[in-house]
Formats: sequence, C-alpha cells, structure tokens
Amino acid sequence: AALPGGSSAFGGGDGPCTEGVARDDARPHVLLLSVDTLRADVARTMRSYQRIARMGLEFTSHVSPAPWTLPAMASLLTGRPPGRHGAGRSRSSRSVIAKTPLARGVSTIAGELGAHGYRTHAVVTNPFLTSSYGIDRGFCTFDNVSMRGEAVRGLSQSTVLRLARRIAPGLEPSDRADVVRREAERWIQAHAGRPFFLWVHFLDPHAPYGDRDGSSTSLAFDLVALQDRRGIGEPFSAMALLRSGEYRPGAAERRKIVELYRSDVAFVDEQISLLLDFLERHRLLARTAIVLTADHGEEFWDHGGVEHGHTLYDEVVRVPLVLYAPGREPLRRPRTDLTTAIDVAPTIAALTGTDPRAFAGDDLLASPPSAPARERAVRLGCLLFGDEWTGVRTAHAKYMRGEHGEERFYDLAADPGELVNRVATDPPALLALRRSADAAADRLASSARRGRRE
Repeated sequence: AALPGGSSAFGGGDGPCTEGVARDDARPHVLLLSVDTLRADVARTMRSYQRIARMGLEFTSHVSPAPWTLPAMASLLTGRPPGRHGAGRSRSSRSVIAKTPLARGVSTIAGELGAHGYRTHAVVTNPFLTSSYGIDRGFCTFDNVSMRGEAVRGLSQSTVLRLARRIAPGLEPSDRADVVRREAERWIQAHAGRPFFLWVHFLDPHAPYGDRDGSSTSLAFDLVALQDRRGIGEPFSAMALLRSGEYRPGAAERRKIVELYRSDVAFVDEQISLLLDFLERHRLLARTAIVLTADHGEEFWDHGGVEHGHTLYDEVVRVPLVLYAPGREPLRRPRTDLTTAIDVAPTIAALTGTDPRAFAGDDLLASPPSAPARERAVRLGCLLFGDEWTGVRTAHAKYMRGEHGEERFYDLAADPGELVNRVATDPPALLALRRSADAAADRLASSARRGRRE
C-alpha cells in the first residue's frame, strides 16, 4: 500500500517500441547482465564470469561511481556520473527511500538503441530500480519482479493473504535468479526476430543473505529495520541490527555470514550459466553481445563494517566487468587500465553501430591509449547511509573527504587494501586529487542548485 509511485512501481517504459521481424538486420543483440552487490574478487570465481571472459574482454580495474544501486545503475544506463544524471540524492533526512529520480532530459542507452530500431526491455529486481526513480527511461517495456513480492508482503496481514498463505504457503512471488532467468528467456524467445537490448538485474547476493525462495524476507523491509532478532539463520535477516551495532557477531558468525553471501553468488552464477546455455541452444550466443557487471560490491569487515552504501572503499566500489562482442577476437590478457560504469553505455553504442559520443564515458572497444597524457580520475560519492563522503580514484591512488572535513588518501600501488592513510605525508598526488575533488564538489553543488530551480 505504501509503494513509491503506486502501481507504476511494477513496470514502466517510456521509450519507442519497435515491432516485427528484421530479417536483414545483422546488428547484434545486446544482453546486459548486472548482479546486485557483487564484489569484483568474488565475481572472478564465477563460472559464468570466466566463460564470458574467455570469449571476450575482461576489465580488472573497473569501478562504480557510487556504493549503492540507484546512482550506480543510473550512471551505467546514462553514461553520466551521478552529479550529471541527478538520481540518488536524498530528499529527506528521515526516509532512506526518498531519493531524487533521474533528471529530466537525461537520455539512456535504452532510448538511444530504441530510436535506432532495437526492441528494448528490462527484467530487474531491487525496489530502487523502478519507474518512480526514472530508471525505466528509454525502455519500451520494463518489469520489476521484486515489487510483486514487496506488495504482497506489505499487505501480508490482510485477511485474504493470511488465508492464502495458510492454504498455499509457497504462493508468495519470488524474485530469485531462477525466476528472473526464466522471464528473460521467455522474452527472448518472443522477441529475437529483430535486434534487442535486454537488461537483466539479479538481486540474489544482496542482503538478506541465503534467501532462496524470495518470499520469507524483504529488501525493502530490511532498509527500515523491520527484521527479527534471530541472528545467524537462513536466510540471514539481521542486517539492520548489524548496521546499527546492536548485533556484534564473532569470528565464526562472520564466516557464516560470508558463506551465505557466497552461496547466493553461486546460485546466481548457476542461473547466468543456464541463460548462456539457452542462448547457445537457440543459436543466439554467436550474435549476442553480452555485458556482465555489478552495481556495487559488499564490505565484510574489510574496514570494520559490513554491507554497502556507507563508504567508498574498493570492496564496495570496485566491481566486475566482462564483455563479449561478437566478431571480435578475445583479449588474451585482462585490461588493467582504469574503467568505470559510465563507459558501459558508449561501449554498447559502439558495438551496435550507434554513436558513442552521445555519452560522457569511453568506448572500451577502442584501443586504450598506451601512454595517456593525463591519468584518468573517477569521481566517487552519493552514499546511502550516514555522513556523505566524496572521493576521487585513479589507477594508483584514492582520495576521500567526509562532509565534516576528514580526509583519507591511499597509495593503491603500495597499499591496495587501503589500510594506511597517507594524508599526513601530503604528497603531490594528494594535492592533485584534492583539487580534483574540489572541482567535482563545485560542479555537484551547481547541478543541485539548477535542479532545485527546475
């Protein structure tokens, strides 16, 4: 009953809808696979990740500009950093779901491809990926699987649903990876007659960990701390207690929590592998470009905390990216130059024959410069919880600054775990990144002022 935007949270899509069969169109299909809360180091253990990497390109220094879903995925779809697409800023100090939507006039890769004859669709999970936040922009059709279950659980104490649960306990809708995969396969079978762009977002590794049926726990309820106090169990549903510090697990409990997370990754890995098998079985794999990535990672006490949305450390902002482009030779060695989520949209545009210059990021299919004149700097920020932090990351260093002035600087070449804060040494690299952060903050403030006037 309290869904943001009412029934529109279930679906959406305001882009062009191209119908029919395109018999002479040789452009590739595009399948964008994103996995919520997937750490880069854990992703490299996935069979599906390894399979796509063998077929194509692997990027091992890929970062998200934000440590939570809405601004991160908005950057991926728009090819713009959070300060320019506008999604994910707080509208209220009292509500975690009161966030700004995608700014008016910002285009997406779905809209660009739809305008060039692609059929576009999304099968997604996560309550932040709804039309209420503008994330459906440019898609012909858009289906948020998670919101069906959230609606049922939101009305779980009604007489009708209490009776239904007693008669059929497993009746509640699920948003697990097997359900999402099957929906994606059905859509592909119905629309493979012309080039398509399909975005599939899997939620499984997100807390609550170990949730196989998708009906016993709720991501939305967890955000507002409405979970029980059982501690370790399956599924593990005490994330808000961890977040608040009320629950302080010991070493064995921490290992169990990580094991549950990894089991969720293994489950979504299996489903992605089955989806790839489906494409191969229907002779679509050889003509389908595939992108596998994540919105953000997850912290498991790497820096004393857990979850995501609180910090800008690499366990949260460093994410996987592998890309298969039909007709291109696989890259035998991983690309180690710094890439970011805003590069995905222009890369998809390039491989489909549309203009990548419509987006701010780089086309990753182009050869990387052998000796760039200036080291690339990726702006980081837009936290979900706690005090705001902003930052700048290059291939070799990271600078972060809190809203109350605290600074952190890490030499990533010598200290990849970000354990030694070198602010006190005041090296020239710190001064350069500090200036870059100042310039980014000025642009963000200017953008926020324009948004308020609009």
